[in-house]
Amino acid sequence: MDFTNHPSDPTRHEEVLRCLFRESNDAFFLFEPQSLRVIDLNPAALRLTAYDRKQALQLRVTELFDSEDPKAVDRLIEAYRKTHIFHSREEYLLRRAEGEPLAVNLSASRIHTEPEPIGLVVVRDISERRKAQDTLERFFLLSPALFGIVSPGGQLLRGNQAWESVLGYTAEDLKSTPVTDLVHPEDRELAATTIREAGGEMSSREIRCRHKEGSDRWLSWSISRVGDIRYLVALDVTATKEAAALRLAKEAAEVANRARGQFLSSMSHELRTPLTAILALVDVFLADPASRSLPPDRRIDLQAIHRNGEHLLGLINGVLDLARIDAGKVILERSACDPSRIVAEVAEMLRPRSVEKRLGFRVEILSPLPGSIRTDPMRLRQILINLVGNAIKFTDRGEVAIRVEAPSPETLRFTVADTGVGLTEAEIASIFQSFEQVQASRHRSEGGSGLGLAISRRLAEAMEGTLTATGEPGRGSTFELTIPVEILETPHGPECRECSEAGQMDQRPASDAGVSRILLAEDNADNRRAIGLRLEQEGLDVATARDGQEAVDAAMLGEEQGTPFDMILMDMQMPVLDGFEATRQLRQKGYRGQIVALTAFALEEDRLECLRLGCNHHLSKPIEWGKLIDLIQNAAAAPG
Repeated sequence: MDFTNHPSDPTRHEEVLRCLFRESNDAFFLFEPQSLRVIDLNPAALRLTAYDRKQALQLRVTELFDSEDPKAVDRLIEAYRKTHIFHSREEYLLRRAEGEPLAVNLSASRIHTEPEPIGLVVVRDISERRKAQDTLERFFLLSPALFGIVSPGGQLLRGNQAWESVLGYTAEDLKSTPVTDLVHPEDRELAATTIREAGGEMSSREIRCRHKEGSDRWLSWSISRVGDIRYLVALDVTATKEAAALRLAKEAAEVANRARGQFLSSMSHELRTPLTAILALVDVFLADPASRSLPPDRRIDLQAIHRNGEHLLGLINGVLDLARIDAGKVILERSACDPSRIVAEVAEMLRPRSVEKRLGFRVEILSPLPGSIRTDPMRLRQILINLVGNAIKFTDRGEVAIRVEAPSPETLRFTVADTGVGLTEAEIASIFQSFEQVQASRHRSEGGSGLGLAISRRLAEAMEGTLTATGEPGRGSTFELTIPVEILETPHGPECRECSEAGQMDQRPASDAGVSRILLAEDNADNRRAIGLRLEQEGLDVATARDGQEAVDAAMLGEEQGTPFDMILMDMQMPVLDGFEATRQLRQKGYRGQIVALTAFALEEDRLECLRLGCNHHLSKPIEWGKLIDLIQNAAAAPG
């Protein structure tokens, strides 16, 4: 790829535009601005409308769209004729030759062609998302249970119709009303405590509430918390407090938790998919030798795009981690690991940041450590990376030190100390709360999501350990993590056995590791191109498939012709045949190569489902290239 020697070539540009027009998943309609007659449309538009091309070219664009608002289409045309552009709206329906109309996102603009301009309407199918939203909204509004969304201050932000049928309060009555104002005076303290101490899992409380007309009603409350927002589910148990009523409350809570899980999974997918293409393409540009000829400012811009993309990915991961912890869905693994190696890996990963800031960086082993312990190494590493990363972030002079010791035979203590801006008493009291930034008011320029320390403490508690902080303003801070461990090997001497080995990274190209031929199954054209280019930079021979059926056909053809694929990178959400079914069929047909699930669905249940169906590994998008390259390097083309 040459960034400097591509002169303007109209023919080439036209071919690129034709390719985009032809391959886009969005529907494109070109029309004549005066008559509004459709003059061209792409394959996606034909699929979406179910018209054949001849029928479609006899239509005006106004005949293709409808809306619950009868004047919406007229407004679209009027706006287009006045400004030649109409920004995205989701109030439109696409009429089809067959079947019900589809809910779509629609935008229109003018293309300056010669001799006369033409109009372009871009349509994206949002019917499935709209159906999911409508289903959740109907469930919220029509459920016999009282549903409420409660602010951190205890105000009822929104309630469903059941509030009026059970307690007589309309939506207008409830707006911004403190929930405790609806409670019997004797139960208000219990209600306030229930709201204040709500966690990720719902717990029931029977609380008397006042009907608008003055009578008392017994309600069984269940409250769950996501971040600082509380979700209240309440059932009227006045007539009976029997098991049936309590069972309904539990079922309502489970439905709410499942809906939240589905929402998190969906949002993770929608955010990670475009990030995959953005980060992968920037990686490709920066790794291409030709990019060194770019002006320095342009390389800085590319690095800024990558840095901010990584920040956004970290925020997405943090929100998902926090939600999983709050919902009690974090599954801890207990496996053998070397604590010295984990500390060495964390130090080697983060030492370059301290070098950039000209800080001292020390690792001290204060007592003999066991050679092998049983714990969750991934979560331990996650906590240490967060603590050391924060220490470097908030230290401008001096040093950062990691100290490890075994204060008792079955306990390890990890201490991260710095000489940075320090902590006030108020900050020590709040830094482990969600969305609270360390030194937010005194060191705002460092940024961050305010989730890392909250996640770290909750992970420490899930591991039956503790995470505490001490410090003084201007004199640095110290974070101490203590966890119980099961010792598998006797202690070694107090030296960091891995520190001298750290940094001996395997820099072999991925193609030198026994894996040379890879099939990439990915329906998103941008991701397919970006991931393929990045893999080719590693010296790999990459073939692509646009859906699961193409992946199955290509893999089995390779087996038959004696040119098998060493590894398949399988997107799990694809048309025609999704990755789950494609993996199942491949294993059923006898494919024994490595299958790596690449998916924007990043929840634990998604990973387990991929492995259950026959994938060897699961990596979430955007791709962590170090992990993928490690998988390729460590996976000789052996049976899966």
